[in-house]
Amino acid sequence: LDERALEQLEHLPPVPLGQLDAICRQIDRAMVTLNEHTNIAKANIYWLILYGSAVHPENWDEASSDLNVMCIHHQPTTSIAMLDRSHEALRALSPVWPVDFAIMSREQLERSTDVFPLRYLDMQRHHVMLHGPEQAIASLDISWEHLRLRLEQRLRSFHMHLIHLLPTLHANPEAFQNFLDHQLGMFWPCLSTILFLQDADWWIAARRALIDQSA
Repeated sequence: LDERALEQLEHLPPVPLGQLDAICRQIDRAMVTLNEHTNIAKANIYWLILYGSAVHPENWDEASSDLNVMCIHHQPTTSIAMLDRSHEALRALSPVWPVDFAIMSREQLERSTDVFPLRYLDMQRHHVMLHGPEQAIASLDISWEHLRLRLEQRLRSFHMHLIHLLPTLHANPEAFQNFLDHQLGMFWPCLSTILFLQDADWWIAARRALIDQSA
């Protein structure tokens, strides 16, 4: 990890911070090996982005937070060899902290903003670049209409599941608790999106601020 990333992640405990440093080294070794016969400059081979609760001091929870890492490479497609090599590199690490790792091409990222607009907007607004230029995904085009549709789909799905559970709530309260535990992770981006659609300059990541502002 470079000094810029270490400064942004000073809130993380030593164990997940060390895990991120090991991921950076392993992925760099894997990507450079795969691209050593191309004409792409080493600095432009790939981007490595950390996003999610790990980048927010207010949202980091040692008991439940994992490390969400996305590798975006600059080849036209994601080959089987690239997937094998990157995941083989990660498997070589000691599993000291949960990691959610994704890999895709830059073209695949840009063409899937209509499918994952909430995730990509959150990633665009709040992330730590582990490798690559700081403004790497600043130009990612995310449609407001796609945001609204995805937001409505998530909230309607939440509502439908809630209605389904209510008749059995007294007999099985644990099911309701499990439902809330599972759904809260997706509910925070929904609150952020509601505020963003009201005011394009508003995108709060801290959960306490989200609750206060959307009350």
